[in-house]
Amino acid sequence: MTSGHDMNADFKIVHENCTTTIKSAEERHQRLAACLTDHQREASEAEQQIGAEWTQLNAKVRQITSEKQTAIDEVRKLREQNVLLQQRLDAINSDCQNHVTRDEVHMTLKELHSLSSTVTDKIGTKMNESQESQYVYFGTCLPGSDVAQDS
Repeated sequence: MTSGHDMNADFKIVHENCTTTIKSAEERHQRLAACLTDHQREASEAEQQIGAEWTQLNAKVRQITSEKQTAIDEVRKLREQNVLLQQRLDAINSDCQNHVTRDEVHMTLKELHSLSSTVTDKIGTKMNESQESQYVYFGTCLPGSDVAQDS
């Protein structure tokens, strides 16, 4: 059997081993707790940063969406204006095809004046010829030959 002294010595050794192990465990626990606290702080900071970035990205998306809608509206208005301008251009082209220039009117009036002068001259000539023939005809129809000779 072992003596009380040996038991006491064994107990002391076991007790010292346990105390050392507990102390080591407590130190490790404190290091891990500090590490956990650091990781939690870093995670919290990262979460805040991600939240801020998310908010900025959402604002940017809203801005881009708004700009896109504005651009779409502007393109629609420009297309409508383009259609109206094309219609006006077509109408103007149609009017231009039907439009007679001042020079063309002037030339046409000159031609008409020339033709009317020619026709007037021909009518005058025909009237003179007709009058002369009437004089000759009536001169032959009249009893005296003196009248026919006067013409």
